[in-house]
Amino acid sequence: MMDKSNKNAILKTAGLAVVVFLIAYILIEIIVPPEDIVVRTVHHEMGKVDLEPADLMKILPDISKYPPQVNSSTPNYIEIISSTEKAGSGTDGWLTEVARDFNSARIIIDGRPVSVRLRGIASGLGADYIAYNKYGRE
Repeated sequence: MMDKSNKNAILKTAGLAVVVFLIAYILIEIIVPPEDIVVRTVHHEMGKVDLEPADLMKILPDISKYPPQVNSSTPNYIEIISSTEKAGSGTDGWLTEVARDFNSARIIIDGRPVSVRLRGIASGLGADYIAYNKYGRE
């Protein structure tokens, strides 16, 4: 339980804090005049925006520019296009290792051997190849 001297000290400290706050508030209101906020509209020339999409079929590079990190080992395969952070080498090569392990396992589906081919391409570029059907319809 708190004794009387501790209660008095707490009350005095709280009272002093309120007085300091009030004095600071009053001084700021009196000494620092309020600033008028002036809103100005600045006109500037707008840039030109071309809303016609680029013909990506013409500007996408040939897929052969990005050789596979892992080649398929069978005629029946799927191709995985992955970012180079997952389909690279060393610490960035976990997907490369998984693809090699899959091909080494010699998986058979419906009596046919299957494999994967892994190609490392930047994510956005890989999405463009897929979205515009430039590659993958062999």
